Amino acid sequence: MTKINQNSQKVNSPIRFELVDEDTKTLGDVILGNVQEFNSGKREWAPMKEYSIWKFEIPIKFYFEIEMPVCARILSFQEQGCNLFIWVIVDVNAATETRAFSIYATGQPLLSSSMEHLGEYIGTAQQDHGQFVWHLFEVKKKI
Repeated sequence: MTKINQNSQKVNSPIRFELVDEDTKTLGDVILGNVQEFNSGKREWAPMKEYSIWKFEIPIKFYFEIEMPVCARILSFQEQGCNLFIWVIVDVNAATETRAFSIYATGQPLLSSSMEHLGEYIGTAQQDHGQFVWHLFEVKKKI
């Protein structure tokens, strides 16, 4: 089993950690806040990821696409200042990909041949003090 022990020694970064493997003892140092981190699964050094939270405006369209970093994780879907947005955790250095979405109003027919094609539910947001209620889905295939 691999575990990380915090060492109080500072080395050109905020905190230095020592990577320890129960079988082989010390494998090496992990320096956080610097340009490298240890990928314990592959036992090799890999570039450190830099994460941030970004927001993307959501148009009120049946089908639309958004370009965002690969493996971005959607946190929330809400109204802000009369517009709809998603807030997303992204690796700012990752390549980008195109992701597809559909938005539906409450009571609107769902134009999908099956629940599978409807996509993954992201969230519901109210607009204009609840006068409009929108339901956002991420779709894997173009509808």
